[in-house]
Amino acid sequence: MQVETINISKLYKLEGNAELNAIIHGKYFDDDRVILRPAIIVVAGGGYAFVSKREGEPVASYFLEKGYNAFILNYSVTPINYPTQLLQLSGAVDYLRKNAERLQIDKDRIFMVGFSAGGHLVANFATDYFNVNRKFNKDYDLKVKAVCLSYAVISYKLQPSSSKTYKNLLSEYSGEEKEKLLKSLNCDEMVSNKTLPSFVWITVEDTCVPCQSSISYVNALVKHNVKCEFHLYPQGWHGLSTYDKLVNDDYKDYMQKNATWLNFCNDFFEKV
Repeated sequence: MQVETINISKLYKLEGNAELNAIIHGKYFDDDRVILRPAIIVVAGGGYAFVSKREGEPVASYFLEKGYNAFILNYSVTPINYPTQLLQLSGAVDYLRKNAERLQIDKDRIFMVGFSAGGHLVANFATDYFNVNRKFNKDYDLKVKAVCLSYAVISYKLQPSSSKTYKNLLSEYSGEEKEKLLKSLNCDEMVSNKTLPSFVWITVEDTCVPCQSSISYVNALVKHNVKCEFHLYPQGWHGLSTYDKLVNDDYKDYMQKNATWLNFCNDFFEKV
């Protein structure tokens, strides 16, 4: 197994210090044949104030076990603002596609999973990837197969409890410019028939990011005939990641049920 770190900000001349931590399977056959594996980009949450560790490596480990090569994006947070984070994620996708052979990945099977604010970043990409090059004068290769949104921040309107997330993302903006950006970053309102296929899950008991936001996003996906799968679990607070004892020292019996999101997500990715 090979581990390396790519400084996306430096490579793509972007603000901040975004790093892509790559974990790549070795050659497991005696004849040294190269297997091109699916790739998963893991984007943890943290309210654009920090990047959570519990939603990084533990999630990557699951997908590694399923045969993916995993890439954990440590993107920039406040005081660095939008659109830097979107460009860092876009740069990560471009890097994977342009280095697919060296990274031993199938560039037509690149997936993303995002949590909370990281879920917002992934949803932002999923709904706007086709505009990135035009908006920001880039020449990125941005083809991604599908995404997973895990208790994702979706809408400023539907979840005032997450207003700090948007404040962190837009702290240097004000007035009409900020209001315009807020509207464009309400991801449920930006869904179109170009939006990436999406696996979405959240819990009813999440008081940080109300489940209504994910429901609104899924309704928009259905309206625009975008492939999707949605799971609404009755129990569980915000930020529980893989729902196992590795990342939850206050383990509850119901978490075994919630942990099924991982297998359901992998199944969605395999069949999409």
